[in-house]
Amino acid sequence: MIGSYYWNYNREEWDDMSPVHPDGSEKCLSYCPMDVISRPYPLWTNGELIEFGFKRKEKEFYMRFKSSGGNLPTVIYVPSRHFGENPIFSIEGGINEYEFSSQLFYLKAYEKKEYSIRIKSQ
Repeated sequence: MIGSYYWNYNREEWDDMSPVHPDGSEKCLSYCPMDVISRPYPLWTNGELIEFGFKRKEKEFYMRFKSSGGNLPTVIYVPSRHFGENPIFSIEGGINEYEFSSQLFYLKAYEKKEYSIRIKSQ
């Protein structure tokens, strides 16, 4: 799965493609571009990624994957910008271990089967 988002940083005030002003502060008009740029996504999936997505307005991330088993983690970036310091994790499929620190969610799924993850803000 692949996606893209184009943005440009330019120190000129006239540049409409930059998500920040020349002084580094965020540009927020009808929305803040940094809300789109900084979004959750799987950094590494131990297995086959079936689907994932992020509902920005609802502040909800979802992901489905088929684990390859073993001891390697699946790692998801969970930005505090959207989820705060204590996001709510919902995992279907039975998980042996998980950890959340420094905006990263580590999940160890030892069995070779399908798992679903939902992450929401409190």
